[in-house]
Amino acid sequence: MRKLMNVPLLLIPYVIYHLVAVGEDKPEAIDTNEVMTIALPSGAEWMMTTGHIVLILGLFFLVLEILKATWTTSNSPIIDHVASLALLLLCLLEFILAPIAGTSTFFLLTMMALVDVVGAFMISFTGARRDFGGA
Repeated sequence: MRKLMNVPLLLIPYVIYHLVAVGEDKPEAIDTNEVMTIALPSGAEWMMTTGHIVLILGLFFLVLEILKATWTTSNSPIIDHVASLALLLLCLLEFILAPIAGTSTFFLLTMMALVDVVGAFMISFTGARRDFGGA
């Protein structure tokens, strides 16, 4: 169970994206597949797509990842950071090289991975500086 805590939670929406995108004829379909339409009080209609659901899951797991970075009881924060950085590099490479990842949904998932890496490093460095009386 402890080793499972080192797995980046943003891997979950990444895998879901791929499961959904592989089932589509075109990768762009994830951004246009209508799941439901919601009538807003303004009279406008908002269309929720499969991509929106994946992004909502990604934001939820991003919050959990940031919370995970603030836990000082973790015995292996370096492994957490390396795993998150590996996911970011995988996302960047796939976005640049793989046609299945050439969508705005995948780009935003990649940006969430970037925020996770930068945020976790900043939280760790700030905590370490305070532990050593630097600021």
